[in-house]
Amino acid sequence: MSIIKHTKSYPTFKEDMAALDKLANAYNNCGPDMKDTWKSKWYDMVHIVATRARNWAETCQRLEEKRNRKKWGEDKD
Repeated sequence: MSIIKHTKSYPTFKEDMAALDKLANAYNNCGPDMKDTWKSKWYDMVHIVATRARNWAETCQRLEEKRNRKKWGEDKD
């Protein structure tokens, strides 16, 4: 029996943009009574995508800092 590590998979940026496009199309094609709903969903998705992008940027920055510390012998990991 082997242990399989499952890593969380996030959608790609292209997939996120496609989802935002679909929400924008739904907003443009709906009646006036549903516009607020689709607008709210679009802004919620923008918040999710921005949070993922921020987390990705912070992770890249931490990895770069760690690589630089190892390069100069400051990190003993």
